[in-house]
Amino acid sequence: MTSNANAKLDTSATTTPKAFGSQFFDALKSAGRGSLVTERMKYDQVQKLKRSNRQEAIKFFFGASYETIQHFKNDSPQELAEYMIHEADEAAKQDPRMTVLSIVANALMNGIN
Repeated sequence: MTSNANAKLDTSATTTPKAFGSQFFDALKSAGRGSLVTERMKYDQVQKLKRSNRQEAIKFFFGASYETIQHFKNDSPQELAEYMIHEADEAAKQDPRMTVLSIVANALMNGIN
């Protein structure tokens, strides 16, 4: 019986938790409009974002406002995704040509490569 019990050990406790960036990216995808924030990112940039911790993720949004940086520092990945999508929607309403996409693209070109 002991060998059966050992064979069925719960490995979830030893599983490495997902990086903050991966949780944030998943939350953006599940929100439905997350592509507003990430669609101009190159594949390798998305992969770096997914591997990033909270502090590293902020760097992907170089030039972000103080308020946005505070959201990165304090919000859960889901709350941050909702905030970023809201900001993208607001930017699109103010100037349909100027969305978070262009802000992110500019930040990525000047920030993390």
